[in-house]
Amino acid sequence: IAVHRYFMGLDLQRDISEEEAITDWYDHVYMPVINVIRETNILQEFPGKTEGDLYLWVLDHQHYLVEEEGATLQNPVDAAHKFLGDKKRNRRVKRKLRNKRILKRRRNRTGDQMTSRHPLAGVYAAAVTPLKNDLTLDLESVPALLDFLVSRGCHGALFFGTTGEGPSFSPTEREALLRSVRAHRQPVPNFRLLAGTGTPSLSETIELTKLAFDLGYEGVVVLPPYYFRNATDDGLFDWFSEVIKKAVPSDKYLLGYHFPKVAGIGLSLDLLSRLKDAFPVQFAGIKDSSHDPALASTLGKNFGSDLVVLSGTDSYLQLAMQNKAAGCITAPANLISPDLRKVWDLSQAGEDASEAQARVTKQRHILEKYPPFPSTLKALMHRMHELPKWFVK
Repeated sequence: IAVHRYFMGLDLQRDISEEEAITDWYDHVYMPVINVIRETNILQEFPGKTEGDLYLWVLDHQHYLVEEEGATLQNPVDAAHKFLGDKKRNRRVKRKLRNKRILKRRRNRTGDQMTSRHPLAGVYAAAVTPLKNDLTLDLESVPALLDFLVSRGCHGALFFGTTGEGPSFSPTEREALLRSVRAHRQPVPNFRLLAGTGTPSLSETIELTKLAFDLGYEGVVVLPPYYFRNATDDGLFDWFSEVIKKAVPSDKYLLGYHFPKVAGIGLSLDLLSRLKDAFPVQFAGIKDSSHDPALASTLGKNFGSDLVVLSGTDSYLQLAMQNKAAGCITAPANLISPDLRKVWDLSQAGEDASEAQARVTKQRHILEKYPPFPSTLKALMHRMHELPKWFVK
């Protein structure tokens, strides 16, 4: 979009707004290619893939024609026709692209990139849920909560995670808060919104995930079906595949929620690899709340920056980012996000974040002495920052 906006400005000799660039790109670049894909009915030859996947492959093929075959640069529609016109070549392209992803993953494990540049990269608060003393949602104080998190350096927030007491709320309550948050995000459109939508019910998870994306949330964080603790990797792969196919748009992101200590079931490395290969865009990565520093290192070695890893443990943020993690989603970020942001910024710049990390670790260890996090954080946010006195379910 940024590149399209730049060249629009050159062509029209005026400043182009982001909204105008997005609309023009969608109408004149993206949809013409999608229409070719639909007209040829070629998607059926790529099981498990989406129109968005094929769009990206068309652009990759356009680049290939120029770089490898010396062709002149074609417009995307012509490139789409050439890409989709030869079914034998499609099979070769699928193999080539799969091998390219594998090679890219291997490079990213040991390459130059220090941390992830994914659109979801950043520091997120696992936001508390504002509740009145009768345990109903305090929707009137949503703007105060958002303003507070924005002012303290958070790139975004996750609503209805563990700290947000997600499993304690009905779908109706979740919808009410998600809508309120979305409405009050308008003054700060760059503040990213994530929704916790995972439940043991597949149909409920799909409906909540659809809702989040319909409202304009950037991503969802999805627990595995935690009541069924003996589910196999094959079963979990099928479960997540259903959620992604039925609820996640081709250009949006799902993060698996790896919290085995609380959920009773986790996401294995093999499962992560299968999901990433099957849904390279939509299955963005995981929120890693294992509190296992060895896993932080292993994820970096196995996936590099291909897998978005948002650490759930403040104490390991620097370590995680040294292993190509994208950032963090944590409960203490409700209070200590300025220091977390310092660790993130320094790590992105390739500078030493040890001093900031030491402050983060010290504060995390203090908070850990007063569980559970929701009640402690709400009390401290009220006392230290004069936010409303919120209750817990």
